[in-house]
Amino acid sequence: MRNYLIILAILILQGCGGSGNALTDAANAFKYENDPTTTTTTTTPLPTLSFNAITATKTLYNGADNDLLTGGLGETGLLGNPPTVNATVPTADSLRKAALYYSYKNQLDMRSASGFGTFYGLSVTNRPNDGKIAGKEYISYSNDGLNATLLLQIPSNFDPTLPCLIAAPSTGSRGIFGAVSSAGEWGLKNRCAIIYTDKGAGIGVHDLTGDTVNLIDGTRTTASNASTYSHFTAIGKDSMSISSFASSNTNRIAQKHAHSQRNPEKDWGKNVLNSITFAFDVLNRQDVFGNQNSFNAENVMVIATGFGEAGAAALKAAEQDGDNLIDAVVAVSPLISVRNPSGFTIKQGTQMWDSSVFNKTLLETFTHYNLLQPCASGETDRCSSLKSAGMISGTTSDKQIAEALHLLFTLNGSLQTSHALTPIYQKAGFYAGYAYNYASSYGKFSVVENLCNYAYQKNGDVTTLFANGSGTTPSDGISLINSTNYQSASCLRQLIANPNSLLGSDKEFADRIYSGMSDTLATADLRNKPALILHGRDDPLALVNQTSRVYYGMNKKFLSNSKLSYLEIKNAHHFDNLNQQYSLNYIPLTYYMNNALDAMLAHLQKRTALPQSMVVAAKPAPLGIALDETNYLVPFSSTKNCAISFNNSQLVVPDC
Repeated sequence: MRNYLIILAILILQGCGGSGNALTDAANAFKYENDPTTTTTTTTPLPTLSFNAITATKTLYNGADNDLLTGGLGETGLLGNPPTVNATVPTADSLRKAALYYSYKNQLDMRSASGFGTFYGLSVTNRPNDGKIAGKEYISYSNDGLNATLLLQIPSNFDPTLPCLIAAPSTGSRGIFGAVSSAGEWGLKNRCAIIYTDKGAGIGVHDLTGDTVNLIDGTRTTASNASTYSHFTAIGKDSMSISSFASSNTNRIAQKHAHSQRNPEKDWGKNVLNSITFAFDVLNRQDVFGNQNSFNAENVMVIATGFGEAGAAALKAAEQDGDNLIDAVVAVSPLISVRNPSGFTIKQGTQMWDSSVFNKTLLETFTHYNLLQPCASGETDRCSSLKSAGMISGTTSDKQIAEALHLLFTLNGSLQTSHALTPIYQKAGFYAGYAYNYASSYGKFSVVENLCNYAYQKNGDVTTLFANGSGTTPSDGISLINSTNYQSASCLRQLIANPNSLLGSDKEFADRIYSGMSDTLATADLRNKPALILHGRDDPLALVNQTSRVYYGMNKKFLSNSKLSYLEIKNAHHFDNLNQQYSLNYIPLTYYMNNALDAMLAHLQKRTALPQSMVVAAKPAPLGIALDETNYLVPFSSTKNCAISFNNSQLVVPDC
């Protein structure tokens, strides 16, 4: 179980008199150590050039000039301009501060009219000090060969007599601070320790031209200097080396999720479970709470939670949890594909879908939208290319657009409400970015293989990508070469949709992708753990009829002891931050994630009943009106909501 090579930086606690209760004594010592009047932030420096051992670095944050959630910015600072980072030689602390800032800025709708600062956000729920939280932070690599980053935050008011731990994998391909603004904030407010993992995918950027890589703290050095302590260093394939590729392809970068040649997603569940074990290891060290083996799966409440890919990681961790480390799961908009879903139908209003529609993987959907959505969005060049290829036959632009839309609807089981947003997601680059990232990862492609002539190109300096990068595209300072190219989109689609018609290297590529994709499929068996899945009905990326509805249906169809509830939120989609970026009038999922976590905490601690499966009748407020919890942010207990049922092999989701 203890899959880590760790040398912890020791800080001796100043002792107090014993009470006879080891946990109480440890708590008293810990509170003394974190008294802002007697301690200041201290950091054991990470080695950057000469490495002797993997080190779990410990830092104290006093909650004043620096803290666990905001790097000292507070809610006021998060609403302001980005913190300054020296782009030439950034410090680890400035990168951390900026990463915390962008964790909020790039993921949340931070408009007051949407409820930020009133119904969700740092200062909500009686949080003084502008939302800043003091405590300890430990950071390390796993020693699994992929250098997944692990980060444990222990707030100063952590209660070791009623311990709780939140397992919070990073959203998407983001770095180690990717879940701070969601799961991290909620957990720290509730006095829980937070264990983060970047799932082996986070911001690992190898600048091939300069041959520089990230270290664990975001600073950069050459690949040779970093050696095995590089967060990610790309390797070539067959006869093509990285140096040869870089010499003829300027300004190219490799990113860890797409180019590690390890298919990180297949281990996301294991990453979460390993992170929990790491958290117990640290909590049980003498220099932390002074009594080894005080904390374990028997006496620590553990909730695994996450958004998007992190939600998928939390679900897969529960599926694989043979040691019963996890007590409960809250997954929001999980980007998850289930193995061979069948044996039931899905009904919403007069619409009906069976497995011929929803037995599709996310990659199939991404490649289909990447190919057809530009035409559906009105791009005449893409429509002409599709017509020339015989995929559509309309003779006018309007007919071609209608045909493309019809194909997307009928083949993917998507909803009319989600298609109101697909032009924005396509324009922002999500379909091309996700299609390439997933295909490259599944097929374990090296950056030198130029899969379908896609590639990542830097548009400036890479030194700050640890803070503001996404680990894929779209991302600040990184573009996807050929992101709008029809031939590249068609190439990816052929590899996924028509593998049996391919020959030679194309067939080999298709087989590699299919094999890797198969390794990532979920079972929907949560080992009888209480679980909540939330999903925005209008999600145009993780379509409800291919992800959460299918997962819930498989769970209910084949598991008689299921404790899973599914909460589908009307008028919500996938990325809350797009609401602010594009002035969209949609419901923030962050609000409902917090409410679901509140419900799960009450269930575990007080045995209160969890919400039953339902459609939550949330609705946008009229222009100029702020959201409230009576008319718009409808609570789970409202009679306005509509029950979801599963009977006679049919999942019925009301229009509501």
